[in-house]
Amino acid sequence: MTAVSYTRQSAILDPDLAKATHVTICGLGTVGSHAAIELARMGVGAMTIIDGDTVEEHNLPSQGYELADIGRNKAEALADRISAVSNAKVTVKPVMLEGGEMFEPGPVVMAVDNMEVRKMLVNDSLADMLDHPLVIDGRMGGKMWQLIAFDPGEQDKVSNWNNNYYFPQSEAAEIPCGGRTVSFIGSFIGGVIASYICRQINDQEVPFFLTGDLDNYLNTRMG
Repeated sequence: MTAVSYTRQSAILDPDLAKATHVTICGLGTVGSHAAIELARMGVGAMTIIDGDTVEEHNLPSQGYELADIGRNKAEALADRISAVSNAKVTVKPVMLEGGEMFEPGPVVMAVDNMEVRKMLVNDSLADMLDHPLVIDGRMGGKMWQLIAFDPGEQDKVSNWNNNYYFPQSEAAEIPCGGRTVSFIGSFIGGVIASYICRQINDQEVPFFLTGDLDNYLNTRMG
């Protein structure tokens, strides 16, 4: 097995600390697939990747898959993409999440596309779990994105998520089919999630809430 060298980022993230980190990624669509690949490139040593969906043609422009992956389970296909760029140990779970699952110790990335599943994960799988120092709830739609990060072992943080950042799936904004996602949003938010994990490994503070619209950001820089 060829080893990957992390010397050019070692002053930013200790490779040994990254290698000792396990991250669970729930949902492997636009957000989760790119986050997994960025974490692998960053040197995270172990990941559990979970998704019961299969790769379809319309996934390729915005998610971390290839033409040869069409028809394959997303978790199984993504494991091959990860192995192509890192030596990370990957546990593949090709199943749909329902809440109540128990995860390996370490940060958890929630990248599922359903608010009810998010709520079940927060309250039935993660709340009061001291083994998970960081939960990152990644969301996107069109050119907009949101990240909510919190320690699920702190009940006030869990209550804040339930009271202020959960809403029923029926209230989710309708986005036209042709405007739901684009490649660079997934790459962007995946990179930000990886930077959150980097800060957590380095024992640095992680922003609780970030949101943005790339069009608005670019327009303000052009004005």
